[in-house]
Amino acid sequence: MTNGKVALVTGASRGIGRACAIKLGEAGYKVAVNYNSNEAAANEVVEKIKAAGSEAVAIKANVSDLAEVKTMMREVINTFGQLDVLVNNAGIVKDEFVLMMNPDTIDQCLDLNIKGYMYCTQQAVLKMFSKKQGVIVNVSSVSSKLAVPGQSVYSATKGAVNSMTATMAKELAPYGIRVNAVAPGFIATDMVEALPEDKKEEYLKDIPMIFDRKQQRLLLEGKEYTFEDISRLIAGGAEAHSPASWDLYLFLNEWFNDSPVIIVHTSGSTGTPKELIVRKDQMMQSARLTCEFLDLKKGETALLCMNLRYIGAMMVVVRSLVAGLNLIVRPASGHPLADIKEPLRFVAMVPLQVYNTLQVPEEKERLKQTDILIIGGGAIDEALEAEIKHLPTAVYSTYGMTETLSHIALRRLNGTLASEHYYPFPSVKLSLSVENTLIIDAPLVCDEILQTNDIARIYPDGSFMILGRKDNVINSGGIKIQAEEMEKLLRSFIPVPFVITSVPDQRLGQAVTLLLEGQPELLEGQPDTKEIGNKLQEILEPYYRPKYIWTTDCIPQTENGKVNRAKCRILAKQMLTTFYTHTLTP
Repeated sequence: MTNGKVALVTGASRGIGRACAIKLGEAGYKVAVNYNSNEAAANEVVEKIKAAGSEAVAIKANVSDLAEVKTMMREVINTFGQLDVLVNNAGIVKDEFVLMMNPDTIDQCLDLNIKGYMYCTQQAVLKMFSKKQGVIVNVSSVSSKLAVPGQSVYSATKGAVNSMTATMAKELAPYGIRVNAVAPGFIATDMVEALPEDKKEEYLKDIPMIFDRKQQRLLLEGKEYTFEDISRLIAGGAEAHSPASWDLYLFLNEWFNDSPVIIVHTSGSTGTPKELIVRKDQMMQSARLTCEFLDLKKGETALLCMNLRYIGAMMVVVRSLVAGLNLIVRPASGHPLADIKEPLRFVAMVPLQVYNTLQVPEEKERLKQTDILIIGGGAIDEALEAEIKHLPTAVYSTYGMTETLSHIALRRLNGTLASEHYYPFPSVKLSLSVENTLIIDAPLVCDEILQTNDIARIYPDGSFMILGRKDNVINSGGIKIQAEEMEKLLRSFIPVPFVITSVPDQRLGQAVTLLLEGQPELLEGQPDTKEIGNKLQEILEPYYRPKYIWTTDCIPQTENGKVNRAKCRILAKQMLTTFYTHTLTP
């Protein structure tokens, strides 16, 4: 069944053009299949489109000949009555080194790759103009940006395609005609298959990422594993493997199955942990964004040392699959570097793992030999960040959530690039709600625009700071107090774990409450609440001062080691009840 729209794809008898034409047909477009010489192949594409329930016609034309282009456009209109989409795909690749270049090569590439696009666009616009709407897609190439020996002419023509696309987009936008370019890399087409094997191997080595799960291989501690290998390992049973390896194999078994989605668990930092269903293709896009930002390359070592129930650990594996990293596996423990022998290129940890590692000289030394460390899954306190600043390792704090498939922004914690600001990946768009909470539009990794509860400040360069969570704003007498900002201010002189929370108050609405970790019956080494109270009197304005300061055995935490704010509020309310009970009892 058609959608009433018409598309013309040039060079559609094979390769990328063929795939585009069939996909458009499957989407309900009536498709004009352009070809230059292979009529049989073009008719095969037409039949596939008809089998999908749409309409199609094969039209012969050399797109570098303006007269033939005009004839082709008339035939499209005569057959289908309109033109809504043009895919400029017909092109030619002729690899020749500069000193051996034939003038005919230059002419052929310029004629087909530039003039052909110009002629087709011009004639298509004439058909689209009256309706004030249309879409033109120019197929460029990564060769427009990369230097490939022997492709100086081809690269130049594709660079020209990029430039003309940008100019055409501005010219035609006022008339409702959208113009974009796509730049594919090394694609498995018959053109590529015709290359000599040694040339294909050379190109394959330069392909940075693999997004076809069927083609992915896991490089595990120097040995390559296919899906079949993983299946055999699983068939041997759990008892034949370490718990960490077994968890990895189970995840890979899910990853390589036919399902396009996978189940992940949230950490439960803001409530009850829950399951989310996420798309594998979006996980791979997330992996690409991180690997490109950090310049992670095939064969470089990456450490998996977190729980594979959660997205952070899953993404370490996916990055390894996509970028061909050499994965080193250790149990999810507090000391993941305890027995690491070789230097690591990339490590992801939670704050507690980093803290523990820095307390052991041998482990700290191994961390110093690691090139890149990213830290996620919890807040990094000032003391830990201060210690991190002295590491030669490039250390980043991550910002993201399960819904964004790990992080969408990074903040450098040390070195000359250290900053208090997070910098989002290029494809991520940020804005603020009326309540100043962060809104995330990350189309590559999440289908929905996410409204977070994180109160943020966005700067002109696109970077941002997180001030705290909306849930953690305490409204005390009309004064809005951000718990996290208060905690940051108090960390310098409170020597024990603590949290700022609140309790209901008849006069104020909410009363600021300070919970300190310790055992009141034991004096030695315990926090001096009177001394802390006096210090608070000195540095805080009256409405910001905690009305209550109480000591508890343990600050409530989530499974991931984050402060459980909800349970802290419940605990404080219970302590308030106990306080008044004792006060009122004669």
